[in-house]
Amino acid sequence: VNEMQQKRLKSVTSTINTLVQSCSAFQSILLNANLLLKEQAATFFPL
Repeated sequence: VNEMQQKRLKSVTSTINTLVQSCSAFQSILLNANLLLKEQAATFFPL
């Protein structure tokens, strides 16, 4: 049971990390395209 829980936790952690990276990448794209002001980005994505 413990091993299963650890595997599940690793899977969830991996998924969350991927989501965070996606948000960061998306924010960078918006900033580079000047679609999002840096001040807005700071409040939008507090990552």
